[in-house]
Amino acid sequence: MLSEKAKGQTTFVIVKDNWTWIVGTLAIRFTGVFVVLLVLYLAMNIATGIIAHSVSRLEAGKTKAA
Repeated sequence: MLSEKAKGQTTFVIVKDNWTWIVGTLAIRFTGVFVVLLVLYLAMNIATGIIAHSVSRLEAGKTKAA
C-alpha cells in the first residue's frame, strides 16, 4: 500500500493478510473446485444416459426392420 505523507514523500507499507482470510479463501476455492467437478460429472452422466438410450432405440429399430 502506498501512502503519501507530505510533498515528495511516499511511504510503502506492507500489510500482511490474516490467517482467517487465507484459510477462508482456500476453503472457498477447495469447495468450488469440487462443486465444478460434481457438475461436470453429473452433466457427463446425463449425456451418457441420453446417448445410451438413443443407441439402444436405434439398435432395437434395426432388429425390427430386418
